[in-house]
Amino acid sequence: MANSRNLMRTNVKSTSRPVSTCDGFNISPANNVLMESSENQVDRRLAILENLLRDHLNEENAQVKQLKDRILKLEEQLEKQDIRIKLLENQAMPLQPPDSTRIEVGSLIQTVVKENIEKQMENLTVGIPSAIRFEDDIACKTGIGLNKEGSDQILESESAGTCTAKQPLDDSNSKNNLRHQRGAGNRVFTRWMNSRDDNLSLWANDQYRSQLLSYIGKIYGQERNIRYTLAPLRVQSNKSYELDQLFDVIQHFEKQPGAKESLQQWQLESRPGRRLVEIKAMFEYKQADPSSLKGLKISSPSNVKEIINRTSIKAYFDMICRNGYITADIGEYLHLNKENIFGGTDYNIQNDRVTVVDVDLSQSTINLADNRVDLITCFVTLHHVPEFEKMLAEFVRILRPNGYLIIREHDCKREYKLPAKYLNFVHAFMMIARVGEFGSIQNNHSEHNQVKPNDDLLGDNVDWNQQKLNIIEYTSSIQYRTRAEWQQKLETVGFHLKATLDYDQNSSANPQALYYAVFQLNTK
Repeated sequence: MANSRNLMRTNVKSTSRPVSTCDGFNISPANNVLMESSENQVDRRLAILENLLRDHLNEENAQVKQLKDRILKLEEQLEKQDIRIKLLENQAMPLQPPDSTRIEVGSLIQTVVKENIEKQMENLTVGIPSAIRFEDDIACKTGIGLNKEGSDQILESESAGTCTAKQPLDDSNSKNNLRHQRGAGNRVFTRWMNSRDDNLSLWANDQYRSQLLSYIGKIYGQERNIRYTLAPLRVQSNKSYELDQLFDVIQHFEKQPGAKESLQQWQLESRPGRRLVEIKAMFEYKQADPSSLKGLKISSPSNVKEIINRTSIKAYFDMICRNGYITADIGEYLHLNKENIFGGTDYNIQNDRVTVVDVDLSQSTINLADNRVDLITCFVTLHHVPEFEKMLAEFVRILRPNGYLIIREHDCKREYKLPAKYLNFVHAFMMIARVGEFGSIQNNHSEHNQVKPNDDLLGDNVDWNQQKLNIIEYTSSIQYRTRAEWQQKLETVGFHLKATLDYDQNSSANPQALYYAVFQLNTK
């Protein structure tokens, strides 16, 4: 028996010593339990994590969709409230005594409504997943959105409210998608305009900062005192938002002795005088005497003998003539009478030297008969036309065969870069200072003749925060083009280039990239 028990112990001991394995598992020698290999443990845990992440992302995507739908509904509510406010304001106006202080009913209601809706939208953003808030935070700090296609796609999607090939719209949801697309584009545009990031900041860039300050300082008659006048602002190192910095600069300039008088003189005398000299030079150009161009030079083509034949101009139309001074001066230089000097305008003016013609920029229509004029001028106007191609068709309609078109435009690509931002800030300056196209000036011959600014954009009663919103809205609609793009558009509708004229100076002296181009209409 003893020998038999010893033999059994020997057999058990001998069978338990080896460690057997099977398909990814080890058998523990201590308790014969199957143990999972380390590689399988990692794979299994990764699979579990992937499933958890997938479920979490699906939940977040559902939340995002709900939030976007809610925001779209709130935006629609805001639009409806705006309509109601206008109706209430119109109803309230006749009830106010003529001598009483005007009660801004619309403003009060609008403030309450907007605050309520904005608060709801703010509460909604609390629920936005952290990844999206992070992206929005990055965009806010850098001034650009995290867009793989780059700034060009953002600008294309904003342009004139149209759908691009890169961002097709579904028919059933096109209205809501377009509204959301515009809102997103405006947010990115606003951040870019206000960004102090080194590669996006106008004030941090030595060249553009110096050029903008010189431009504004010259208009205010302070070009020799710029550094002294602005020293307290610390323009270069100040961390204010870009547009706030511009506003502070203008405020400082306006407080200087003689600044406002200089501004008015620039508006009344300098600009009309320069434009007339430049237009006359085109008519009087002599190939043998390049100096006859008075500060301009022909950059293409190289063999121009005559730019425009003065005797061929029997009627003239100026697109958006503002107060009509420049229009009248050019027309009279061409020996035309008032009946053949047409000043196009999108608001009411009075000028006894020109025939006023209604222009609807939103519809791209000109109230002139077919084949009525031999010359059209457009001075820094075309980039403000929403439907540019339709306006070109109007030019072709009112021009006689072989008629001329003179444009003065910016040679600038529409993108989120400093050249375009500089031009936007020039427009912003004119809006704040109320000069140029936003000016309110009196005719020297008639006190009641003045160019009235758009009250929705400007006004003494508009606070700075509202004015900033107006500037953003206005500048985001501007459609800059390069000279090659302008030429291509015009050639498409039947024009050919006669001459391109640049200012006879280096590019640093022309930061607005302004140039002239003279086109002639082919035979219809």
